[in-house]
Amino acid sequence: PTIFYLSPTIHLAYNGNNTTRSSNELAAAVLKSVDKFNGQERDNRFGGRLEPSKFNAMVDSSDSAITGTTTQMVMAQNLDKFTFGNQFSQCLDFANPITNPNDYGGGGGGDDGGTTCSTSADCPAGQICVNGKCQDETGTPCSTTADCPAGQICVNGTCQPDPGGGGGGGGNDSCKPKFSSVKSGTFYATGYTEEVADLIAAGQAAGSLITGTTISNPVGGGSTTLEDVVVNATTATTQTLVPVNIRDDGLGNLMMVTNRNEKEVILNDVVGSVDYERGVVCVGPINIGDSSDGTTRIPVVVLPKTGPITIPPGVDPTIFNPSVFPRDINTNPGAVAAFDPFSFNGWNYGGSNINTITYPTGTFSYPELDSCF
Repeated sequence: PTIFYLSPTIHLAYNGNNTTRSSNELAAAVLKSVDKFNGQERDNRFGGRLEPSKFNAMVDSSDSAITGTTTQMVMAQNLDKFTFGNQFSQCLDFANPITNPNDYGGGGGGDDGGTTCSTSADCPAGQICVNGKCQDETGTPCSTTADCPAGQICVNGTCQPDPGGGGGGGGNDSCKPKFSSVKSGTFYATGYTEEVADLIAAGQAAGSLITGTTISNPVGGGSTTLEDVVVNATTATTQTLVPVNIRDDGLGNLMMVTNRNEKEVILNDVVGSVDYERGVVCVGPINIGDSSDGTTRIPVVVLPKTGPITIPPGVDPTIFNPSVFPRDINTNPGAVAAFDPFSFNGWNYGGSNINTITYPTGTFSYPELDSCF
């Protein structure tokens, strides 16, 4: 069955005067409790539903000195329907709503009166579903946002109004999504060499490889600088591929990114989509050249909305890579927020030498502008 990963970051408060255990010993006791909790009957593990209150109560019972627990939980599944060097697409159904970054300072400018939707089938004729709202379908075909007029973005192959660029807080960068709730592990994408990444970073290319461009079949004979690099056999075989990650833009699109000179470079601004409300992440079409451990699996990690996590049918749920951070209330009386979108990253399997991209980190704060909502 499909492995359904649940990865908790556990922040527990304890009274150091009420235990002889050190902080590390207390963390070890909690991990032992988590392991026992994870060892429940596989066919009905967690009773088909992971309740945050029950999980935190299990942590609290590890030691009488624990005074309270805050757990930040993420879900993950693997992209595994691919072979190296071949284009593929795959959808991952998490069966739970994913946190929508646009709800925390996105540019939608509040309720625009559009019909609420889950898919385009819920919308009237001539409209499609974009980030949970029915919008008029412009009909202009696109491969990336670079193909669209100003103020529009590429969504599902057509140009649509940019939710981050108009209405309410529109046009104000402070209102655009500040974080991602979908992140992949690191991998190599076929064709994205150091030279290609540097060209894109320098603004000398459109920002994504043209669909269908190959060494043997260049589109338009290699009409752009980017195509010239990709389709040139000598360059393609001698250049080093850059490590890449996939993350969402907070507006329902997946982007492929890398780091060049300590700055994020968006290599392709549409490599899939996210349906935040339904909890479905669709990746592709993309072409993976290699993974962190040489196996055909790339983990995709998502930040669920707060609340219970429903275990989808037909999966094997397992708690993966839990981390514990004890805090003695006598020396550190501060509190930990239950919601922290910077608390997770995509992870990598194996111990290869692949360069790991670091996602932006920091302390999340809600936007101060009321017009963002």
